[in-house]
Amino acid sequence: MIRKVWSIAVTEFINTLAAKGFLLAVILTPLFIGGSVLVQNFLKERIDVGDRRFGVLDRTGRLFDPLAARASERDDSEIHDARGDAGRQTQPRFVPIRAELPAADAAAGKGAAEAALSDQVRSGKLFAFIVIEADALSEDSEAGIVYHTQTPTYVDLPQWIHLTLNQEIRKLRMEREKIDVSLIKRLLKAVSM
Repeated sequence: MIRKVWSIAVTEFINTLAAKGFLLAVILTPLFIGGSVLVQNFLKERIDVGDRRFGVLDRTGRLFDPLAARASERDDSEIHDARGDAGRQTQPRFVPIRAELPAADAAAGKGAAEAALSDQVRSGKLFAFIVIEADALSEDSEAGIVYHTQTPTYVDLPQWIHLTLNQEIRKLRMEREKIDVSLIKRLLKAVSM
């Protein structure tokens, strides 16, 4: 009885080994795994460092200049690897472009400038654009900053804009209330661990 079971088992094993599907799976599986490793190693060195030009429609009239200054600081100090100026660029530059509503279009309403910026994003002249509402500086307002892009999965730019503008808005609010910004920074300094 055992002899018949072994005979059947050996026959089935040989038939399985001889099947084309089994041979393909045994040969192709390591090739696919090796190929995926090679592709990952190749792609990790390819970083899109093209400029991220974004339009800024600043209805407060007070936030574009600080945003542009911070973008310039970031581009000078944060986008290269550890070797500094001579190092390889590892992040894209953020280039804010002041978007202004021409006087002739002012009668067309708020949407005219946003439509023009949206057309520039679609044509590829801009990567994105933001609209800073006129009362964004007011702590009682629900108004804020609206970000528009055709690439919503790229989060570095909107996160940087959010952080940078909120820092500047807080600073302007404190100055308006005559609160010493440097004192607040010293009081809120984190303790190292």
